[in-house]
Amino acid sequence: MELTQSFYQMSRIRLSPAELKIYCDGMDELTIQRLLDLSGFKRGILPVRYLGVTFIPVRLTDRDCKSLIDKITSRIEGWVVKKFSYAGKLQLAKSVIHSQVNFWCCAFVLPKKVLKMVEKKCKAFL
Repeated sequence: MELTQSFYQMSRIRLSPAELKIYCDGMDELTIQRLLDLSGFKRGILPVRYLGVTFIPVRLTDRDCKSLIDKITSRIEGWVVKKFSYAGKLQLAKSVIHSQVNFWCCAFVLPKKVLKMVEKKCKAFL
C-alpha cells in the first residue's frame, strides 16, 4: 500500500490495487506469492495482448504468431465460399491480409517462417 501512496504523491494518479496486475517470469512461486500478498495486486498471465498484438520480451517465434495465422486463415476460409474474380481475390489478399501483417510488423520483427506461411496461404487462395 505504501507503494501506491508514493505513486499517488508523485503523480496525483490514484491506483486501485484490486485492478492492478503483476507479471512475473523466472521467479519462484513463494516469492511471487509474497509479492502478491504484500501489494494486494492480482497476478497477470503472460503473454500480454494489446490491440490483438502479443507483447513478449523476447524474439517472436512462429508459435507466438499463431493468432495472426489463425485470423488470416479464418478470413480466407470466409472468402473461399464467395465467388470472386482473380483480380478481386488479389485485391483482398493485398489489402486485407497484408495490412494485418503490416500491423504486426510495426510492432515486431516477424519470423521468416510466418511470412512464408502467410504467402503460402495467399497463393493457395488465389
